[in-house]
Amino acid sequence: MKFKKKKKEPKAKAKGPKKRRQFSIRYKFLFSLMGILLTALSVFFYFAYETFREDKTLFITELNLTVLKSVNNELEADFRRRIYEIQSLIPILHEKYSSGDVSGSTFELLSPDLRSEIMAITIYKKDKRPSHLKKDGYTYFLREDLKRLIKVREHVNYAMLTERKMPVYIPSEINAQHPIVEGHIDPDSPISWLNRSIRLQKGDDAWDVPVLSLVFRAQMVGGTNDSFIISVDLQQDFLRKKLQESDMAEMFLIQKDGRLISHSNLDTTIDYADRVYDHPLLERLEVRKNLPRETAEIQFDKQNYLASFGQTSFSNVFLVSQIRKDMAFSALTILVKRFSMLALFIVCISIIFTVLMAGRLTFNIGKMKEAAEKIGRGELDIFLNVKTNDEIQSVSETLEWMSRRISVLLDETAEGARMKSELETAHLVQSTLLSNPSIDQDDFQVNSYYAPASECGGDFVDAFQYGDKVILLIGDATGHGVPAALLTAVAKSFSTTIETLKRMDEGGKLPPEKLMELLNSVIYRSCRGQLLMTACLAELDLNTGTVQVVNAGHEAPLKISNHMLADQSNPKLAKKACDALFARGERLGFAEGTTYVAETFQLEDNDVVLLYTDGITEAKGRDGSLFGERALKKIFLSHGLKSLSEIKLEIAEKVNQHQGDALQEDDITFLLFSWRSRLAKAA
Repeated sequence: MKFKKKKKEPKAKAKGPKKRRQFSIRYKFLFSLMGILLTALSVFFYFAYETFREDKTLFITELNLTVLKSVNNELEADFRRRIYEIQSLIPILHEKYSSGDVSGSTFELLSPDLRSEIMAITIYKKDKRPSHLKKDGYTYFLREDLKRLIKVREHVNYAMLTERKMPVYIPSEINAQHPIVEGHIDPDSPISWLNRSIRLQKGDDAWDVPVLSLVFRAQMVGGTNDSFIISVDLQQDFLRKKLQESDMAEMFLIQKDGRLISHSNLDTTIDYADRVYDHPLLERLEVRKNLPRETAEIQFDKQNYLASFGQTSFSNVFLVSQIRKDMAFSALTILVKRFSMLALFIVCISIIFTVLMAGRLTFNIGKMKEAAEKIGRGELDIFLNVKTNDEIQSVSETLEWMSRRISVLLDETAEGARMKSELETAHLVQSTLLSNPSIDQDDFQVNSYYAPASECGGDFVDAFQYGDKVILLIGDATGHGVPAALLTAVAKSFSTTIETLKRMDEGGKLPPEKLMELLNSVIYRSCRGQLLMTACLAELDLNTGTVQVVNAGHEAPLKISNHMLADQSNPKLAKKACDALFARGERLGFAEGTTYVAETFQLEDNDVVLLYTDGITEAKGRDGSLFGERALKKIFLSHGLKSLSEIKLEIAEKVNQHQGDALQEDDITFLLFSWRSRLAKAA
């Protein structure tokens, strides 16, 4: 099973300077300076413009909200006063006409300002009969919400119409153009709002009459019969004056269903009488039950607006204030003009200064002289950075190319010698010190795999038996190359020493955690914290199957429970057959005196344990995806009943398939061992 090695890319050969069309030094310096100046001015202008625009937007938004709140409070007070006065008048009128008293004026009881606004008061009742039409043997019914109300009594304020020089038949025209139907009555509110403004023309005379109809249910004015409806038609000039208080903002009242109540523009108020005002804010009004004051940037009639809107104290009635952005940001146009004039002045001054100082470009000749002297002294780190596009640049590039070429030749010679020495050292480390342990006994088996990413690998694995116990050790040094190879050599030497002492019974009483502490001390004293290593040490008791695991920042070993995996009658149990043997500890070589703790686990007959380095889980495919611990567990679990050699080949094959043509970036090392109970063998 072969893994791809990292290939060292050859260095590009230094090329000589190219010949270019030459331009005058003076003009090139002028163009360069102008480019820098214009770039700086552009960046400054951009940030100044954006800062001013954001500040202006915030100011307009705050101003808009303030105006909206002020107008909303004033409108609420005005409407409350008018509604209370109308509520007190209608029962009196009802009682007066019920008794047959027709003396006096109907509207004398009103205050002067309201008396000059009310055009008519009309009492309707709901039509309980179904509206239908018989045609060709079929009966067609009209929708209930489109049924007109039946007029019971009408009180027209003739004095008000005469005073405003309007025809007395205007209330009749209002009812003809915009009749009140049941769909206008809000079932959730005692008062309904209806814009019934009209544009009337008779002969040479024309009238634009903005009308607001307040539709009351009978209970709202003291009645007991819900079938009666009272409509009060108001001249809404008082309302439009409030909406016109802002010189910049365009304000209007609108209902949640989109019908316009009043607008600061008279034509809009009349054109959208009893119609839906197709405004972008309707979507926000429809999806919310309680709408606090908000701001938004919208586009309406091909214009961009800064809009503020909020709910009034009346049900389903909203006040909107919007300002055109081009009007709000008119000051930005002035800023652009003034900045352009200032930029033009700065550019003119800079051109004059540049022309006068162009002679200073000749200092490049002095730089080339100093560079030639450095080359003569053996100082090859030359960087003139002359970009004049003329003869001076050609000479400077020739000097730079010459110094780079000499430096490359010297580096290639030193690199060849270094690589030769490193390869010899790596070969010595890999061939003489490191080997893949393999043990095949009746009561336990060990099989390992090692594939370095380069000539100098940083992983090592070892296993040895002493008496009734087996030591298994795996480690991963940081980095690659000669330092990593030397660090693995130190660890391997320690392992060999411990193996010798164990077999001589010199160190047989040292528990696994003490062995890891000794290895940490050896690595720290060897590297002084400059190089680190992760490692995992496991000690297997062949008599009991007990495993003590000590971990130094390494990946936790994986264990396959053979009896759970072999239980075909319980598939769910087989999926849980793979466990991790967790133990915690600091990396080796990080600090001297680090202590470690051994965690004890119990193996059962024919259980298999996998120790591995991160080169497996972090193996990358062509798309950069990692092999991952999940895939490793899946492979280990699916082949856990096979022999150790078969498991090893399956893992190596799957990792190789995942990498494909991608280069191997890290060493791939793992060790497998299994235990068989001596009691089971005897049985």
